[in-house]
Amino acid sequence: MLIKNKPVTLTFFITLFQTMSTGVMFSLTVLYLTLSLKVSESEAYMLNTALFSLFYCLPLIAGIVADKLLDAKRTLIIGQLFSIFGFFALAQFGEPLLVTSLSCIAIGGAFYLPSIWKLLHSCFPEHNTKRSYYFTVAYISLATGGMIATFSSGFIANYFSYQTAFYIGAIYNVISLVLFISFQHIYPASRQIISLSKYTYSLVVFVLTFVIVHYLMQRPHATVTIIYIAGLLLIAYFLYLASQAQNIQQRKGILKFLVFCFINVAYWSIATLSQTNITLFAQYNLNRQIFGFTYPAGSVITFWYISMFICAIGVSYFWYRKLKHNAFDQKFLIGLIVTAIAGAAIPVSIYFSGLHNQVTFFWIIIFFFFLGLGEILIHPNGSASVGEYIQEKNRGFALGSWEFASGLGVAISGQLSVLTVTDSKETNLLLSNQAYSHVFLYIAIICLAFGIITFLINRFLRTSH
Repeated sequence: MLIKNKPVTLTFFITLFQTMSTGVMFSLTVLYLTLSLKVSESEAYMLNTALFSLFYCLPLIAGIVADKLLDAKRTLIIGQLFSIFGFFALAQFGEPLLVTSLSCIAIGGAFYLPSIWKLLHSCFPEHNTKRSYYFTVAYISLATGGMIATFSSGFIANYFSYQTAFYIGAIYNVISLVLFISFQHIYPASRQIISLSKYTYSLVVFVLTFVIVHYLMQRPHATVTIIYIAGLLLIAYFLYLASQAQNIQQRKGILKFLVFCFINVAYWSIATLSQTNITLFAQYNLNRQIFGFTYPAGSVITFWYISMFICAIGVSYFWYRKLKHNAFDQKFLIGLIVTAIAGAAIPVSIYFSGLHNQVTFFWIIIFFFFLGLGEILIHPNGSASVGEYIQEKNRGFALGSWEFASGLGVAISGQLSVLTVTDSKETNLLLSNQAYSHVFLYIAIICLAFGIITFLINRFLRTSH
């Protein structure tokens, strides 16, 4: 597949290195804040929530820039420059430029995400029956990059320093940018006419975005509130788009995409806990001794990406190649079911916890396996569904909306994360385990119920006239 399709191949390698930089932050943000900067657990959770909710919500703005002002190629390049500066500043200056660095990293990732997927969409004809397959194959790069970065980051932080890991994250972004600039001609040329006024408006957008993000990064609670309000406005906008659709098929497509966005919110509400709660769960509540070797807590998240890698290959080969259609509804339903199973794995593991109330390492692998399978069935298919259900002129915005749904899930996850905070994880593992067990059990039940409800809604949309 990668040999036959040049756009998919290029997307794979560009995204590989960009995701490796993101993987560094996924692994180390909470540990860096709590262990190196001595930030409290709840404050670290909220700052991590602000970072990644903005990381995934800002693509909404990036999509508008790519659609209306600059094209996707220019938007991607500017985003990567923000990321490079953010990582270098975090590595070199640390706490004094913490907010500035994290703001740039959030903006950089946000302007990359919708741009690269819009470019990939532009390479395929309308209503391509293998669009889901192509996007899942390209998504393997995220799994590969995340697997490499998260595994190595914990060891680099432990044996060298957090600063070294952040420098390496900057280098990953440089490689990604060089690859894109060198081979961007593989993607179709944009038909947009870029005028001086568009450049001026774009500059204003970037400056205002940085100022607002820098402000919000210091006020995580305000960030979450604004994201909730923006989410409600976004729902209203898509309902308006549906009401203005030219025919019933377009209307159904827009509404189905909106339902998929709700599913994406549910998934990331749970998945983001792996960067916050599960990281500290691994630090204190998990038995990380493997053959006499202590596995770093910061690298436990690697198993999420290993699962994504295995599941993406398996799903691509055994499912998509056998199907003659994209089967979005079924994939989203199964994705939420296996995500619920992942959530249930935590209380089950605690129930069987052994000596000193520490959970056996095997259970964390089970958790990440089902979480990774859930992501493969949900996230790339959401990006692919944009090409099926949304008109080309609005695809950048729709892709930004899809990533915004991820950010909304991250924001909700930040509220959920504080439910497991206890006085001392080191001295009272029993109390800590009880908190984790109750929270994840309730989350699993709600996720399963939500999956069934959304499947029934999609079935109604498919059969209604």
